[in-house]
Amino acid sequence: MSRRCEEDLTCPTCMGIFKDPVLLSCGHSFCKSCLHRWWTVKRTRECPVCRTQSQSRNPPPNLALKNLCESFVLERDQKASEAEEGLQELKDKLKTLKDRLKVLKEARQEYDRVTEHIKNQVRSTEKQIKTQFKKLHRFLEEEEESRIRALRDEEERKTQGVKDKMEALSREVAALSETVRAVEDELGDGDASLLLQSKAAVDRMQRRPLLDPLQLRSAALIDQASHLGNLAFNVWVKMKDAVSYSPVVLDPNSAGSLLSMSEDLTRITEADLQLVPDTADRLTFFSVLGSEGLDSGSHSWDVQVGDSRCWGLGLMTKSGPGQDLRESESWRLVNGLFGLTAFSPSYEATKLPEMQNLQRVRVHLDWDAGRLTFTDPDTDTQIHAIAHTFTDKLFPYFYNWDERSVRILPGSVSVHVRGHV
Repeated sequence: MSRRCEEDLTCPTCMGIFKDPVLLSCGHSFCKSCLHRWWTVKRTRECPVCRTQSQSRNPPPNLALKNLCESFVLERDQKASEAEEGLQELKDKLKTLKDRLKVLKEARQEYDRVTEHIKNQVRSTEKQIKTQFKKLHRFLEEEEESRIRALRDEEERKTQGVKDKMEALSREVAALSETVRAVEDELGDGDASLLLQSKAAVDRMQRRPLLDPLQLRSAALIDQASHLGNLAFNVWVKMKDAVSYSPVVLDPNSAGSLLSMSEDLTRITEADLQLVPDTADRLTFFSVLGSEGLDSGSHSWDVQVGDSRCWGLGLMTKSGPGQDLRESESWRLVNGLFGLTAFSPSYEATKLPEMQNLQRVRVHLDWDAGRLTFTDPDTDTQIHAIAHTFTDKLFPYFYNWDERSVRILPGSVSVHVRGHV
């Protein structure tokens, strides 16, 4: 209703909406209680508005006005109720928007941290790539220098050999020339005794072996095949002894916030809190996964646990965000305050006998056969074996709660060349 309508429904004395309105003979209406109070105070039954005297002590009720006022109040209260509900709904929606805004701001801050972390990762990775390639370049340069030096040494050696043979040949030519000249001179003189001497000298010269020029040229040539044959392959074979291969590479994006890793991603150590993004793949605290999952075949890797007092090794499935071990399936060998213990996916612990001077642990997975074994490669002693039918992809799992590091040992690399028949 309009503001004017509300004024028409207002009692002139109390200035409120009429309650039990009565109608005076002058045509003015008042709340019944308001009118009786007025008359009591004034001690006269006059109209509060126009002062007209009323003849009746009990003016008749104004039912039409009463109904109109009640309808107005009901509609007003309903609108007020709806407005209040709408206001509350608006407040609730506003709170939801504020909460969402807070989440978005936090997400933006997290994205800012992720972006900065990505930049740090790129800088660090680029630096390590350059370092690794500098080592490879240095190896190749040294190998190149070595092979060029070998080529120059052969050149010098064979050139000197040719020179020596040429000197011998020159001496032979000079001696033969002298003999020929002497014989020719003696033939001209006709002296029989001198002819006999010349004949003996000629026989001696004929019995001396002649140098074969073809053999001389062949022996003097550079053995190009030994320098160029399978050059890149031979360098690569030699290079494998200068570099290392790790059967498992750690995934920095899964590393817990209290863990640090070596630059080659094979060593883990307890560390102070790392400011890293809390991504879906990240484990908690002191754990980390291998970068590649295993879902077939046979795999083996050795881990140097050394003097670490609290370490864990094994395999784990990825459960999703948060990587809660209680939600993932894991098969682990753990060494800690309670000694050597094996854990299964049901989180049941199996206490194992104490292993004296355990420095290395070999983890061997035969995925197809459904068998996982932990052994001491130094003594060839089995520590624990697990039989299970694996169905999900498994990731190597590592744990270290100690300032002394746990390290994945490099694997051996061999080269087999298959010939053609």
